[in-house]
Amino acid sequence: VCFDGASLDKLTELSPTEYTEIMLAVSKNVSAYHDSGCLCLDLKPENIFVLLDSSGDPVTQLVEFIDFDSVRTENSTNKYLYYTREWASPEQTDRFSSVKISKASDIYTLGEIAFWIYFGRHSEDSEHRGFSKYDFDNCKNNFRTILKRPSVQKLLTQLFRNTLRPSVNNRFHSVNDVVAIFEKLVDETVQKDFVIPIFPHISPDFTGRDEELKIISESLENNSLLWVYGIGGIGKSTIVRNFIHQKKAEYDVIIYLEYDKNIIRTFTDDRQLKLSTVRKDTNETPKEYFYRKLEILELICTNKKVLFVIDNFDG
Repeated sequence: VCFDGASLDKLTELSPTEYTEIMLAVSKNVSAYHDSGCLCLDLKPENIFVLLDSSGDPVTQLVEFIDFDSVRTENSTNKYLYYTREWASPEQTDRFSSVKISKASDIYTLGEIAFWIYFGRHSEDSEHRGFSKYDFDNCKNNFRTILKRPSVQKLLTQLFRNTLRPSVNNRFHSVNDVVAIFEKLVDETVQKDFVIPIFPHISPDFTGRDEELKIISESLENNSLLWVYGIGGIGKSTIVRNFIHQKKAEYDVIIYLEYDKNIIRTFTDDRQLKLSTVRKDTNETPKEYFYRKLEILELICTNKKVLFVIDNFDG
């Protein structure tokens, strides 16, 4: 049967979610081979065929493997095996270790393909240890935002530390463990980054101030920054809150914060500034979280009309 599609190495413009869904489908395919008593042993992007639908979009939930020269039963005594060195497990490339070739060999290759997808390169020996660290800041450009999430970094670290190991015994014992990680990664990558708006309370009795509201509106049309200042108790916060209420349909993103001692403390308070996918990691300092949160906020707000208010600022 002839299908429209392309091998994975030819698909360079997919989203992080599409790539991750494809890796989930690949892992499930390997699981089916293993359940039938077979090993793949020459998995690589050129041998993974991704189907395209009638509109040319990838069918990420279904992939086909091509080139079956190396497929064999797990208990085969055939010593002559085809493999591709860049993707093969250590026991495949070392003729003295060929007796160790097993399901764990395919598990190693799944980790290497995933590494290549996320980082755009092959892994190095220093990244094949149980305590290896991974430079998520130097991933492929289209993964940069997703890989800033600690939850995604933890899942990928778990994946690589249990697949890309020289010793067979240090890898996952079943490809289903790989499937489980990719299922979680798909759930993580489909979550969009956006600001969860928290609008300030306004009084139903607010009247007047039409001239001041007009001045605020005209000023913001011509300037990116506006200070509303005066002595305490004259209604600065009240008029700004009502401006937000009246104009909220004109903005793509609205952020309203109550200044709390300093900028870092104010920004990192998740009760005030809520981003859909962002939470402070237990290992992060407030300053590290501030810069990570600020960077994601900048990406969210790029090319959008944004109203950003810091009330009661004193600094």
